[in-house]
Amino acid sequence: MGRHAPSSSNEITLSVLVVEDDLHTREMMVEMLVHAGLDVWACASVTEALARAARSTPHVVITDLALGDEHGRDLAAALRARAETRRAAIIAVTGEVSPTPDVVRHLDAYLCKPIELAKLPDLVRAIAEARGAI
Repeated sequence: MGRHAPSSSNEITLSVLVVEDDLHTREMMVEMLVHAGLDVWACASVTEALARAARSTPHVVITDLALGDEHGRDLAAALRARAETRRAAIIAVTGEVSPTPDVVRHLDAYLCKPIELAKLPDLVRAIAEARGAI
């Protein structure tokens, strides 16, 4: 699923891939990011996200860590291993207060649930800029 904000200028529109297996949470994140003017694609699994990222490289990936039988750390590692997606900023959303080093080593940031959706667009922009993804 791809949702695009209307373009109002010639500046680059930040593209975000949201990977979340909970439909309600995924839809809320997508809606907030689109409302903020970002191009957003949404996936429910690591497999789907890797296929989506291969078709169009996102500037930022926001992934849940617990994705059914899959894990967001595996997605992050796979994205870092690909030349096309290596520069993408990766943000994990987790219920873990202190994720282990093997979980965070490929991440640019992690957010503990519940997250403040209203702050998500500004955070995404700041992390993308710091990472040099845009």
